[in-house]
Amino acid sequence: MIIDNDSWSEELRLASTGEGPLTWLVGAYYFENERNGNILFDGFQITDDTSEVENLALFANVEYRLTENLSLSGGLRYDKEDRLERNNFSLDQASSNFEEVLPSISVSYKPTERLHFYGTVSRGYHAGGPNSFDAIAAGAPNSYDPEYVTNYELGIKGSNANASLKYDLAIFHMQWEDQQIQSAFTPLIGFTTNAGESEISGIEFSGQYVPVDGLSLSLSLSALDTEYTEYFAPISAAPFGLNPDLSGNELVYAADFSGNFSVQYQWPIGHDGWDIRLRGDINHVGKRPFDVTNLLIADAYTTVNFYAGIQNDRYEIGLYGNNVTDEDYLTGGSLPSLFFPPLLTVGDPSIFGLRLRARF
Repeated sequence: MIIDNDSWSEELRLASTGEGPLTWLVGAYYFENERNGNILFDGFQITDDTSEVENLALFANVEYRLTENLSLSGGLRYDKEDRLERNNFSLDQASSNFEEVLPSISVSYKPTERLHFYGTVSRGYHAGGPNSFDAIAAGAPNSYDPEYVTNYELGIKGSNANASLKYDLAIFHMQWEDQQIQSAFTPLIGFTTNAGESEISGIEFSGQYVPVDGLSLSLSLSALDTEYTEYFAPISAAPFGLNPDLSGNELVYAADFSGNFSVQYQWPIGHDGWDIRLRGDINHVGKRPFDVTNLLIADAYTTVNFYAGIQNDRYEIGLYGNNVTDEDYLTGGSLPSLFFPPLLTVGDPSIFGLRLRARF
């Protein structure tokens, strides 16, 4: 399969000087992309498809300080997207045009320089569009609808007196309407459908502690509860003889729990700007489904990485090891039917190497 992508984007912004209680920002964004895909079999070209996307957005944000510690902000974004799918053999084509206005509002409270509370409600959107002609021929719907998400978030950010400890904690709830679901008949033929409604609730924490100069401890944790609350999917359920009502299933690739812990120690040697750097990382990813039927669920896994080297502003030399315990784990997969083995993507085994870098 040969894929050729050609894209271009530009963003312009105009902001206030920041003086006074009122600050504002306005801007515009433009993006276009053309994707040409060709599938070759035994030297013969069997498909030749072109996908074109053009996106234009106008946005404005305003923030007003009600008091020295309390501020209120709001924003609007206008988004317009045009899509085109074309079969270059038959010259058949399908197009879509969508536009939406998206609001957001936030409140921020900083009782001290080292403590910050905030709350946000925002509306997100992603345009719909036509599916590829290969997918439609295999049984996919002609097109898919836009998806909308309403996000509610409360959070706190803070640090101690000397900033050796920094932390960030957030809880959130997302309501997803007409969520776009990526599915596939084969590894080469994918398509998009819509779930009626989905919900995601979660909590995230990140923190960093520097007990002494050169030593840094970092921790990040995430817990999610996800569910398709309304999802009728006969195309995905039919190959397995399942009830097409998949409401109650977990969202694809959403791990129930994940986390990372890292330790880094760096100290100078000599007087020429050279440092020794030692680092270790532990990464954990919880169980997560790879398909909307939840028949293919990947187990949780934990990997360990390390690095040891010396460096200065221009040069670096070091030894590294990724997945040093040689953990077996999956990064992706699909289950075409009950009578066909799952197609799985496995993670890298243990990798050890030498890193050399030079900056000019």
